[in-house]
Amino acid sequence: MAERAAWALADELGLKLTTINPGLVLGRPVGAGHGSSVALVERILSGRDPAVPDLAFPLVDVRDIARMHVAALQRPESIGRRYIGSAGTRSFLEVAKTVKDAHPEKKIALRVAPKWLMRLLAVTDPAIRGILPQLGRPQDMSAARATEELGVVFRDPEQAVRDAADYLLAERRAA
Repeated sequence: MAERAAWALADELGLKLTTINPGLVLGRPVGAGHGSSVALVERILSGRDPAVPDLAFPLVDVRDIARMHVAALQRPESIGRRYIGSAGTRSFLEVAKTVKDAHPEKKIALRVAPKWLMRLLAVTDPAIRGILPQLGRPQDMSAARATEELGVVFRDPEQAVRDAADYLLAERRAA
């Protein structure tokens, strides 16, 4: 909805617009704090969940999204186009395994929660309630246009997961 509004406003005001739509943005956050994507890795690291949801989503390194923005600004032919930022789709379980492989000392859930359990947990957990419609439905997105037109070659998504986990653990130690 926000993107549609941006296109409508650009059209109304005669502005030039290019949109970049990233998947789950991971890696080392830039600046203080972090967003909701890194919060997913934070939740995995918390060890509070006995299992992970049957959920899969596109992942991308924050540095690749920054490179996409710079490339779009440098290429006038990108005006009026939309680009997907994704290095590939990974399941919540695959992300959890990547975190566990990088930090074997951490208590990380490595089993998938059945849908009935997720529906039960959603009664008291708004974060889980919000993902119920996506359970069992991978969100595949093609970033081929970004590679072809912007020249962006995406980094390994597992490295972005490890970088986010390392950042969060270093942040905990520093606190």
